[in-house]
Amino acid sequence: MNWPVVSLEDVLSLEYGTALPAARRDSSGVIPAAGSNGKESGFKNPPGVETGTLLQPGSEEPRCRRASRETVAENSYNLAAGRYKPQVAEQAPDEDAAELIREVLALEWEIVDGLEKQLKEVEA
Repeated sequence: MNWPVVSLEDVLSLEYGTALPAARRDSSGVIPAAGSNGKESGFKNPPGVETGTLLQPGSEEPRCRRASRETVAENSYNLAAGRYKPQVAEQAPDEDAAELIREVLALEWEIVDGLEKQLKEVEA
Protein backbone atom coordinates (compact mmCIF):
# COMPACT_ATOMS: atom_id res chain seq x y z
CA MET A 1 0.00 0.00 0.00
CA ASN A 2 1.36 3.44 -0.89
CA TRP A 3 0.65 6.03 1.74
CA PRO A 4 0.64 9.67 0.67
CA VAL A 5 3.21 11.93 2.28
CA VAL A 6 1.38 14.82 3.94
CA SER A 7 2.08 17.44 6.50
CA LEU A 8 0.96 16.59 10.05
CA GLU A 9 -1.08 19.79 10.19
CA ASP A 10 -3.12 18.54 7.21
CA VAL A 11 -4.16 15.48 9.20
CA LEU A 12 -4.73 16.70 12.73
CA SER A 13 -4.77 19.68 15.00
CA LEU A 14 -2.59 19.75 18.11
CA GLU A 15 -4.14 21.70 20.94
CA TYR A 16 -2.61 22.80 24.22
CA GLY A 17 -4.36 21.37 27.26
CA THR A 18 -4.27 22.38 30.89
CA ALA A 19 -0.77 22.28 32.38
CA LEU A 20 -0.11 20.05 35.36
CA PRO A 21 1.37 22.13 38.18
CA ALA A 22 5.08 21.44 38.80
CA ALA A 23 4.31 20.35 42.37
CA ARG A 24 2.22 17.44 41.01
CA ARG A 25 4.78 16.24 38.45
CA ASP A 26 6.78 13.10 39.13
CA SER A 27 10.43 13.86 38.45
CA SER A 28 11.86 10.71 40.06
CA GLY A 29 12.06 8.61 36.89
CA VAL A 30 14.70 8.31 34.22
CA ILE A 31 12.86 9.43 31.07
CA PRO A 32 13.18 13.15 30.34
CA ALA A 33 10.04 14.55 28.73
CA ALA A 34 9.47 17.82 26.90
CA GLY A 35 6.40 20.00 27.01
CA SER A 36 4.62 21.45 24.00
CA ASN A 37 6.99 24.43 24.14
CA GLY A 38 9.98 22.11 23.62
CA LYS A 39 11.38 22.68 27.12
CA GLU A 40 11.79 20.00 29.76
CA SER A 41 8.47 19.47 31.50
CA GLY A 42 9.72 17.97 34.74
CA PHE A 43 8.05 14.61 34.05
CA LYS A 44 10.34 11.62 34.24
CA ASN A 45 7.83 8.79 34.50
CA PRO A 46 5.36 8.77 31.64
CA PRO A 47 1.72 8.73 32.76
CA GLY A 48 -0.51 5.72 32.22
CA VAL A 49 0.00 1.98 32.15
CA GLU A 50 2.60 0.34 29.90
CA THR A 51 1.41 -2.04 27.17
CA GLY A 52 1.37 -5.67 28.28
CA THR A 53 0.74 -4.84 31.93
CA LEU A 54 -1.33 -7.45 33.76
CA LEU A 55 -3.53 -5.67 36.30
CA GLN A 56 -4.77 -7.23 39.52
CA PRO A 57 -8.20 -8.90 39.48
CA GLY A 58 -10.98 -6.38 40.02
CA SER A 59 -8.84 -3.45 38.84
CA GLU A 60 -10.52 -0.79 36.78
CA GLU A 61 -9.21 -0.37 33.28
CA PRO A 62 -6.90 2.66 33.31
CA ARG A 63 -7.95 5.76 31.41
CA CYS A 64 -4.41 6.33 30.19
CA ARG A 65 -2.05 3.80 28.64
CA ARG A 66 1.13 3.94 26.60
CA ALA A 67 3.19 1.88 24.21
CA SER A 68 6.87 2.34 23.45
CA ARG A 69 8.03 3.18 19.96
CA GLU A 70 9.57 -0.29 19.76
CA THR A 71 6.26 -1.97 20.70
CA VAL A 72 4.37 -0.02 18.05
CA ALA A 73 7.03 -0.92 15.46
CA GLU A 74 6.80 -4.62 16.46
CA ASN A 75 3.06 -4.38 15.74
CA SER A 76 3.62 -3.03 12.21
CA TYR A 77 2.73 0.47 13.39
CA ASN A 78 -0.84 -0.62 14.02
CA LEU A 79 -2.39 2.16 16.08
CA ALA A 80 -5.62 0.36 16.98
CA ALA A 81 -6.14 1.30 20.61
CA GLY A 82 -7.29 -2.17 21.66
CA ARG A 83 -3.96 -3.68 20.62
CA TYR A 84 -2.16 -1.91 23.47
CA LYS A 85 -4.83 -2.35 26.09
CA PRO A 86 -3.64 -3.74 29.45
CA GLN A 87 -5.24 -6.98 30.61
CA VAL A 88 -7.15 -7.34 33.87
CA ALA A 89 -6.49 -10.71 35.52
CA GLU A 90 -9.48 -12.83 36.45
CA GLN A 91 -10.18 -13.70 40.04
CA ALA A 92 -9.29 -17.32 40.81
CA PRO A 93 -12.41 -19.37 41.53
CA ASP A 94 -13.22 -20.08 45.15
CA GLU A 95 -14.05 -23.69 44.28
CA ASP A 96 -11.87 -26.54 45.44
CA ALA A 97 -9.17 -27.22 42.81
CA ALA A 98 -9.43 -30.99 43.28
CA GLU A 99 -13.20 -30.85 42.62
CA LEU A 100 -12.64 -28.82 39.44
CA ILE A 101 -10.12 -31.41 38.23
CA ARG A 102 -12.61 -34.22 38.96
CA GLU A 103 -15.28 -32.39 36.91
CA VAL A 104 -12.89 -31.93 33.97
CA LEU A 105 -11.86 -35.61 34.11
CA ALA A 106 -15.53 -36.68 34.11
CA LEU A 107 -16.13 -34.55 31.00
CA GLU A 108 -13.04 -35.99 29.34
CA TRP A 109 -14.22 -39.56 30.06
CA GLU A 110 -17.61 -38.74 28.48
CA ILE A 111 -15.81 -37.46 25.39
CA VAL A 112 -13.60 -40.57 25.20
CA ASP A 113 -16.64 -42.86 25.58
CA GLY A 114 -18.45 -41.02 22.79
CA LEU A 115 -15.42 -41.20 20.51
CA GLU A 116 -14.97 -44.92 21.17
CA LYS A 117 -18.65 -45.53 20.24
CA GLN A 118 -18.21 -43.51 17.03
CA LEU A 119 -15.03 -45.39 16.17
CA LYS A 120 -16.84 -48.74 16.55
CA GLU A 121 -19.63 -47.50 14.25
CA VAL A 122 -17.14 -46.30 11.64
CA GLU A 123 -15.14 -49.53 11.75
CA ALA A 124 -18.29 -51.72 11.49
